[in-house]
Formats: sequence, C-alpha cells, structure tokens
Amino acid sequence: MHRLVKVARSFFSQASRPPWARHARRSARRTNRTAPGSEAAVINPRSSHDPLQPCSADGRCGWRCGSASAGAASARPDEGNGIDRFDAQLNAVPHDPAADGGSDVTGTAKLLRRADNDVMVQIKASGLDALPHAMHIHGKEAAAEIAMCPGADRRDDLVDDGLIETVEGLPDYGGILVSFTLFGDTSPASALDLPRFASADTVGNLEYKRTIAVPANVASRLDEMHIVIHGTDLDGNGSYGGRTTALGAPLEAELPVACGEIKAKH
Repeated sequence: MHRLVKVARSFFSQASRPPWARHARRSARRTNRTAPGSEAAVINPRSSHDPLQPCSADGRCGWRCGSASAGAASARPDEGNGIDRFDAQLNAVPHDPAADGGSDVTGTAKLLRRADNDVMVQIKASGLDALPHAMHIHGKEAAAEIAMCPGADRRDDLVDDGLIETVEGLPDYGGILVSFTLFGDTSPASALDLPRFASADTVGNLEYKRTIAVPANVASRLDEMHIVIHGTDLDGNGSYGGRTTALGAPLEAELPVACGEIKAKH
C-alpha cells in the first residue's frame, strides 16, 4: 500500500497547472468547449460512418480498414477493418451511503483499438454533479495480475470515514495509466488537471468521446484494465473541496464515484 501511495503521488505531482483548484458550476456546453484541433467531441447520433459501429458492407467506417491488431488475441477484430472492440459497465463505487449522500453514478464505456494502438473512447455516465470529472484507465503493473473494482471493505482502509479514496482503491484497480482529457496530454501527469476533463450537465449526465494514442503495454492489455470516474460535491456547495487526501488533493475532486472492468467483445 505504501508503495502504491508513493507511485500515485508521483502521478499527481506532475500536472502542469494546479489541477484541483475549485471549479464553480457551469453549463456543460461552455465547460466542454474544446481547443481548436482537439479530437474530443460531444457524441453525435450514430450513423453508418460512426467508428463505434461495424463497417458497412462497402467498407465505409470512421477508421480506415486494415489488418488485425497485433497482440489482440483476447478480442476478436471486426472482420475486414482491423478494429478490436471493448466495453465496460460502470457502477457506483460502494461508499457508505451515509458518507456520500447515496451517490448512484452509473455509465457505459466503449473502446475501439486499432493496430497502431490508437484507441477511440466513448463514455456516457449519469448521476454526477455538474462539475468536471477526472476519468482514467487504471491497471496493475504486472500482466495478468488480478484487478477489480473496490468493494465496501475498502471504506476504512486508511481513513475511517465510510468513503473509498483513490488510494484505498489502488490495491484493487491499480494506478492511473491513461487520463481521458478533452485535449492535450493523456498521461498520468494529467490525472487531475480538471480544466481539461469533461463536465456533467445540470441534470448529471456526461458524454465524452475522443481518439487517443495509448502506450503499447496498456493497449495490448485493455481487458485487464478498469475505467474509473472521480469527483463528487459532498457538501453541495457547487465546487470541489474537503480535506486533503493522501494524494495531496481535495477529497471531493479525487474521490472515485464509478468503476467498471474493460471487457473484450467476442
């Protein structure tokens, strides 16, 4: 546990700007505005050209057709387009309801992996506060090491408060490997650079879509990884605050609220 805390602290200390500054509520349209040239986008209705759907009979799809991804034996590629498909069902992290106010965040994630290790990610979640939410791929260092979403037994590992802090969940889902930012860097160094993460709207819904380059050692083991969404406004004041956690961040900004295992689609 102490080693995991040390590694996690190093991830968060590398952010390029003070990442856990408090953020006032704002509309999803304004907060999710992306920089020119960014690949992030609000999800549009599906069409025959949507790369999250199989290629049509004439080979049309959002990604060029090609050979199957190397090292992707765990996921069956879509015939003829070289894309491996994965998904994840995101469920609420089991905090004590008396401690987190009965949070019930749920969502889904779809991932498409190309042979060049580019991964298209689509996440939809609901039940969130209208604030930016850090989202990551978490995973263990060793291949085939068992990983899972944390259970209720993690509530009081470090602090007896009924909540499961990020560090308390690290023994289960592992460290941060990829940050799902709207634009720019996607490494662990951007783990809590909140201005570059998507925000939920005023009714708690969040949609995210981006194509990112993923390190080969992560792309080849996607079905051993987990997706975790962070951030909850415990006191309802419209911003992130609270005591400083073992990661050196305000509790509300880094608290995991949803987790799901990435599974290959066969």
